[in-house]
Amino acid sequence: MRVISVISDSNIGGAGNVLVNFMKFADKDKFLHTIALPQGSKLTEKLDSLGVETLEIPGIGEKSFDRRHVARFLRLFREKRPDIVHTHASLSARVAARLYGKCAIVHTRHSAFVIPAAAKKFPRRALSGFINSLFSDVIIAISPACYENLVDLGTDPRKIVTLQNGVEPQKRLTGAE
Repeated sequence: MRVISVISDSNIGGAGNVLVNFMKFADKDKFLHTIALPQGSKLTEKLDSLGVETLEIPGIGEKSFDRRHVARFLRLFREKRPDIVHTHASLSARVAARLYGKCAIVHTRHSAFVIPAAAKKFPRRALSGFINSLFSDVIIAISPACYENLVDLGTDPRKIVTLQNGVEPQKRLTGAE
């Protein structure tokens, strides 16, 4: 199964660390992973060292949506033919995946924040919920707070799964260490 993950972070933050950790333990016999990330991303070297295919895409850094990037991602998806597109804050990639139409769209929400009162009311709440429903088949909230944020912003709770971030198992210390 081919999976393309898209991350728009140029630096290594929480989402990047989660992605690197996930790639360390991903089942490479069942899943063929490609990571699309900004050109010059600090994640590239770490992912390459794990044997994960990376594609650096100019201009996608630190920006969730840019209509010019939709066409770029759509070309990528038509070329690579993913079964799953997994995004980390890239609405452009989710829109392109929906236009591609031949894959499941998974979006991971990595942060919770204080939501302005206006965003919790019509019409902004309805628009946000509509966008998340239309451009995601499943949304992963990495914490209960992220789940609540998504619901407060109008996202259908039936689309949200809470999966807390995993961490690499710690080595047990012996008395000799």
